[in-house]
Amino acid sequence: PPVSKIRPPPCPSVQKHVMPHLRTLELLGHAKAPYGQLPRYALHLLVQLSKDPVDDDTAKASNWKLAGSIYRPRLKEADSRDFYNAEAIHAKMMDNDVKLLEQTPRWAKFLGRLAGHQKDDKGTDAIRACLKAELLPMYRLVAQCMEYYGYRTTSGDPFDMSSNAYFSFLRDANLLDDRLTAEGAGLTSEVAQRIFVTVNVEVGIADKAVRAANDDNELMRHELLEALIRIACCKFNVEK
Repeated sequence: PPVSKIRPPPCPSVQKHVMPHLRTLELLGHAKAPYGQLPRYALHLLVQLSKDPVDDDTAKASNWKLAGSIYRPRLKEADSRDFYNAEAIHAKMMDNDVKLLEQTPRWAKFLGRLAGHQKDDKGTDAIRACLKAELLPMYRLVAQCMEYYGYRTTSGDPFDMSSNAYFSFLRDANLLDDRLTAEGAGLTSEVAQRIFVTVNVEVGIADKAVRAANDDNELMRHELLEALIRIACCKFNVEK
């Protein structure tokens, strides 16, 4: 059944919620910021679990409808013209990210190394095809990680990922290693930081709007995609 028809399971009910950090907004200079640009602070919830679970047969059906929610504008404004992004939309998103990467000089050099430093860039097309085939099935998850950890960035721009959010992502995914192997494989904090700096270089991007939106100290989605590829190469010592 569609998600809108699935009844939620019994769960604690929220009795009270407070955001004490909002009291510091004026001190932080965010007093007049639009609500959508407020810093991401902890939301404290006071919940109470009912002693007697509600009988599903007697529970009152909710009148909430997805079509009447705040997500309704997606039907006209989102590229998917739907409440959810279909796989075709994610494929277009990935193609756009790769196009941005292709504009950077470092990307061609990186693909050349993966292809074995062959003359006339021989083998790089095969590397491109392999990356696309392997990335596409997991790209939805990559986009969702960018969205989630972008929201955790306190700069006010949810479309960028800060260094702190980047390392939170790596720790949550258990990608960081304490040390490199004898062969040089692994992802230490130092290696991860070098990757963050490398993919953050904006040289080569032709689109002025993209350059203007790209913060010098944070990652956009195409940069996160490149970072993940480089991380995989470090973890498995691909370039060696």
